[in-house]
Formats: sequence, C-alpha cells, structure tokens
Amino acid sequence: MGKKNFFYGVLIGGVILGTLFLYTAHSFIQRQNDEGNTVFQETGGGENLVFNRQEDVLAQKDSPIQEEFLVEEEPVSVIFRDQNVPFAVQAPGGLWENPRYQDGCEEVSLLMAFSWLGGKEIENSTLDLDTISYAMEERLGTFYDTSIEDTFLFAYEYLEGENVFLKKDVTKDDIIKELMEGHIVALTVNGQKLHNPHFTSPGPLYHMIIIRGYDPETEEFIANDPGTQYGKGYRYQEDLLFFAMHNYKTGKKNTIYPDEKSMIVFQREGESI
Repeated sequence: MGKKNFFYGVLIGGVILGTLFLYTAHSFIQRQNDEGNTVFQETGGGENLVFNRQEDVLAQKDSPIQEEFLVEEEPVSVIFRDQNVPFAVQAPGGLWENPRYQDGCEEVSLLMAFSWLGGKEIENSTLDLDTISYAMEERLGTFYDTSIEDTFLFAYEYLEGENVFLKKDVTKDDIIKELMEGHIVALTVNGQKLHNPHFTSPGPLYHMIIIRGYDPETEEFIANDPGTQYGKGYRYQEDLLFFAMHNYKTGKKNTIYPDEKSMIVFQREGESI
C-alpha cells in the first residue's frame, strides 16, 4: 500500500507541475506577443509606413485573427450629429498657385482635426498650415499628396499615440458609427467624383476631407472640405461620398488605389473608441 500511495503521489504531483509549467509558458508567450506588437511596419523600401496595431486588427477584414477577437456589438442609434470643427481652406488667401497649398488638403485636414481635439479656433491658418506642411515634408520626405497611412503616421506621432486611430476596409455604416460616438474622421477621396460645383473643374483627384457629422433624414455626411472656401459644413450624399473614397501612394501624382476605403478617426479625451 505504501508503494502505491507513493506512486499516486508522484503522479498527482507531476500533473500539477505540468499544469503550472504550461500556464507559465502561455503567460510568457502572451507577454512577449503583447510587448512585440509593432506600431508601424515599414514596407516597400520605406515609401509607405503602414499601421499595424493589434487593437485595430479587427478593422482589417482579411486578418487571420479577426474572428478570435470579434465580439457582437450593440446596434448604434443613428441621430443627427454635427461636431463644431474649426474650418480652414487649404489655400489661405486664395493662393492656389502655391504648389504647397495646391496639395495641402492632408495638412489642413490635420490642422482642423488637431484644433478640434484641442478645443481651439484656427487663428492664423497660413502659419499653422505652413508649420504642419514643413513638418510633414521633413518626416515623410515630401509635401505632395500623402496616403492615408502616411497622414495617419504623422498624426499619430504628433499626438504621441493618443486620440487617433486608423481603420481600414471600412463601410459606410462604420463611418456613421464613429460619428454617432462623437468622433470625427478624415477620408481620402477622388474629388472629381464628388461633383462639388465650387471646385475648379474637374476637381482634385487626390483629396482629403474631414467628416464632422451625419444627417439621417437627408442621408448626408457633413464635411469640412478644405478644397473650397465654401467647404465649411458642406454636405455630401452618403452613397456619393462613399463611392468617391479611395487611397493613393504618397508622392506627386502617384499610384491610385480605387478600391481602398480607410479612415483616420479622431476622438477627444475621455471618449472611448
């Protein structure tokens, strides 16, 4: 009987030690994975910097781990929402002949978003726009049209990783959901598909705008469009705007990706995303 009890004791002790080992190993691997998450991943010889945060992996529809993290969300109540986002045109004083302003829609979109986040008005759009433009050129190597990923990269670093998120492969409902939660978003669009009568024909092919609100009665997105002096609170029919969304490679008149639909989400302090 003594030998049998000793045998069972050894067996039970081995099971307990094995369980503790597996738990410790799993915790270590999980910690290494968490610590090893990269914020940015450089691709294409450094021409574009692509966002790669685990928190936003759900936004990547082709992610192999999407289902593992996916949780059923409560339906969002869609009501009229319109944030008071400061407005600035991308060519201060109408200086459209300035190449830096001709391609300044991304910079001024960030200026509007940063001002909204800080609860400040835009007092000197020329100075503020030039400051962002030169800083983006130093960081990205060009002031010409910057992709939504590179624009996000600059915003992420400027805001020190707070209050800004990049979401890819979005739907029209995804945009509306962010607006209903009190956020604003930046979109890259083909301005020629927006049919804005205030654009110089045929309109900007490489363009970025801020979406500040949504009107469910008229099914319109409310935008701050820096491509025209009449762009404050400008309304675009929801299907038209979504159809116009695309992306492009950073650089002067570079490659266009017509099927890519992504958004930069800005949230104020104390709000969840």
